[in-house]
Amino acid sequence: MAEAQRFWAAAYFAPLHVTLGQWHEACAAPQRFVQVWRAWWPVLADGTQALPAEAAVARTARPRCVPPWGEEAWLVQRAVLLYLCHAPYCKPDVPVYAQPFRPLVETYAAGLSPNDAPRAMHAWLSLSTPRERAFLQAVVRALLAGRCSDVSDLVPCDVCATWAVPTYVPRATPLAAFEASRAAGLLEHSESRPLYLVRQAWLQQYWRRMRHDMHAGLAESIELMAGLAIREAPMHGVHMRPALVVSLAQQHAGLAAEWVLCTCCLPPTHVPPAWVQRGLWEQLGEAFAQATSHLRAAGDVLVLLLESSERVSTHLEDGTTVELRLAWLVQRVCVPRFLAALATVMESACREDVAEFVCTWTLRLMHKLYLPLHRDARPKEPEDVHSADANSAALTALYAHADDELDMLDAVLRSATLRYARHAWAAALYQALTHGPRQVGPRAVEK
Repeated sequence: MAEAQRFWAAAYFAPLHVTLGQWHEACAAPQRFVQVWRAWWPVLADGTQALPAEAAVARTARPRCVPPWGEEAWLVQRAVLLYLCHAPYCKPDVPVYAQPFRPLVETYAAGLSPNDAPRAMHAWLSLSTPRERAFLQAVVRALLAGRCSDVSDLVPCDVCATWAVPTYVPRATPLAAFEASRAAGLLEHSESRPLYLVRQAWLQQYWRRMRHDMHAGLAESIELMAGLAIREAPMHGVHMRPALVVSLAQQHAGLAAEWVLCTCCLPPTHVPPAWVQRGLWEQLGEAFAQATSHLRAAGDVLVLLLESSERVSTHLEDGTTVELRLAWLVQRVCVPRFLAALATVMESACREDVAEFVCTWTLRLMHKLYLPLHRDARPKEPEDVHSADANSAALTALYAHADDELDMLDAVLRSATLRYARHAWAAALYQALTHGPRQVGPRAVEK
């Protein structure tokens, strides 16, 4: 299985004729047909059966793929499979009746025609891109015409238009490069169309594995993550694109939180100072507040980040090396901007749905000591901020900015709750802001 996954990962980045050569080197001629029949034929036959008329518009089971390729690349992989199976028989001295895979190639050629009988693959075709459909069509036509050389130089990753691993990651194995490329493609895709559950699960598992590898100091994973999060990936990082995190949160709170946590695991040499300076975390909080129809999802993501033990290590603008718990940044900067923006909506328009969420969610954080709005609840030198230079001007400015954010939020919430004081949830929050919450639950940010 592992060898097969490495083969298909390499096939994603190689021309078709190179993949065919590698297939012939890896599998002896007497065993190829048996291997194709057992492993590839069920995938190729999947979705080609004609459907009853009443099921013509119904979506059937999802397309099958050979791992590690995901279902989003099913059509391109089918084209590669057809080439690997049929190309060896495309010779002048091989008659049509001696080409065992030709009927299957003809089935795919018919499936691309709008006049063909309804098939399951028709529903899947609508989810593919025009470029991918053109790739399959070109391969099928070349195979039927016996001109394999016309398409032998085509490369699957060029057709899928996904992220190519940068040249500065020479240690990346084909499988690692493929997974990083797939993750980048799914992230970019998620902003325009929700991801299916199976893709969400794969992406979340991938981020967890990358986070584990970075904690272990694996250089390959660190460089791949740096490319994905900061340098050259199309989404250009979590903090440069707050809309990406918001889009992920609307689909799965855990997935959005994992992406943020994973990017924050990068070492100081890869994390720009702006990640802990004013501007970026505020933008993330304000972006969450703009999606008022998904406030609960945003709240779930922020709570997951508040409960995290991950740390962010970076160099501040004055050169000071600092290590902060991510929960501290979220607590002192991101959450205040999120709630302050929503409180402004509460005051400027009669939005009881927003007001109720803000009051109940804020009260929940205060009861758990996740939101120290009162000055006496904030340590002067937080245990969650470690620095070799305690007198750093940049670090002092960061403390002051965090305190200012919480002070501003306290004032804004007091004003906003007065408008809704007739409701029990608003009165309860105002009471907590004035006299302090009940002391229940663990500390929000521990060392």
